Amino acid sequence: MENEAKCRIRRIAILHARHTEHAELLVEGRVVLVPLGKVAAEAQVGDPLSWNGQMWRQQQE
Repeated sequence: MENEAKCRIRRIAILHARHTEHAELLVEGRVVLVPLGKVAAEAQVGDPLSWNGQMWRQQQE
């Protein structure tokens, strides 16, 4: 798996909003601003996301 995270802690967020240059993620109850290029283009507001070491992607079930 080439894009597998090396971090053992799984980082989970909810996509709260998309803006022109950044996205708002809810991480542990806090809003975190992330450059839009670090969020998967197919992710929709309300989607659970996980960090793969390079970008936030839709969480795999």
